[in-house]
Amino acid sequence: MKIDKIHKKFELMLKKIDKNLSLLFCEEDSLELELADVLEHLIIDSSKQYLEHSICVRFFWIDNREVNACVTKIEDIYCIGLFTGITTSLIEHIKTFYQNGLGDLEGIELPSKNLYLDVLNDESKQGKLGNYIFTLAFFYLAMHEYGHILCGHCDKNMSTSLFFEDDKNTKGCYDAQAKEYMADFYGIANSLSLMLCSCLTNLPDIGIITTLYITAVHSIFWIFNDGYIPLEKCNCNVMTHPHPMVRMGYFFQLIEIELQHSLEIFEKHKMLKIKIDNAAEHIVGAVIEDFINVISRGDMNFAIYDLLNEKCDHEIKKISESAKEIKEYYRETALIDYI
Repeated sequence: MKIDKIHKKFELMLKKIDKNLSLLFCEEDSLELELADVLEHLIIDSSKQYLEHSICVRFFWIDNREVNACVTKIEDIYCIGLFTGITTSLIEHIKTFYQNGLGDLEGIELPSKNLYLDVLNDESKQGKLGNYIFTLAFFYLAMHEYGHILCGHCDKNMSTSLFFEDDKNTKGCYDAQAKEYMADFYGIANSLSLMLCSCLTNLPDIGIITTLYITAVHSIFWIFNDGYIPLEKCNCNVMTHPHPMVRMGYFFQLIEIELQHSLEIFEKHKMLKIKIDNAAEHIVGAVIEDFINVISRGDMNFAIYDLLNEKCDHEIKKISESAKEIKEYYRETALIDYI
């Protein structure tokens, strides 16, 4: 079968980068198989809406405890590789996280059963919230990799080598980080819009869902941040990805832009009346305040000062400047133009 051929080519590509990397064989009814199936359908359905045709995408699990992900194109199939370390680290993080305050979030309804995976085996409200945050985190992660595809990064000499090679001409610098910024732009635009516009009819729900969404994406950055040195001491210009605190910094900016876009759509909804000026700014501000209040409890340590310092702003500016140049290079091959 063709997929078996793609599987072998993808694994061979990984082994050329690191001989210890191999693809995981997923057993039936496994969490990995269920996640791959759900995420594949999300991207395929999304591509049908935004493109003239659906794209062919397959998720593979890389049997490695590292927290990482990659995407490349093999023949006509976009192959997204998720490291198993993401799942184990994320579950461990959320088990700690939801035990330290998530029970204080009231009135939460699950907007879509398709975005809910039971991984914590906990029927309490906190357990259900933890499961929902886990699923949203992977939803965002999938849409981020989908963002690389939409930006054309897989169609112009872009492959898994960017993520793993030690060659400084390939790895690092702000060009590589700019690609991540662009993928985040599409990841957030696709995942948050789909969340908000598919199920909500009033402002309180927007605030609640955004709180959970920010919590979920923060969880991804949190586990990626494990082992990173503080931003102030980090030499950011040789990294393939922005420092997690820098990514959190522009993440909040992108959230506010996307919320404003969603609210403009909601203003046309006859069942929703928005009377507050700058509603998106108010919602994001309240969500971030709630979010920080929760993560400041217990033994959780979050580098909030890294997020707020001047170096973070400087790094965001550098990445943004590179993104303006990168988007021109990929404009001809990108499936959707970067706006």
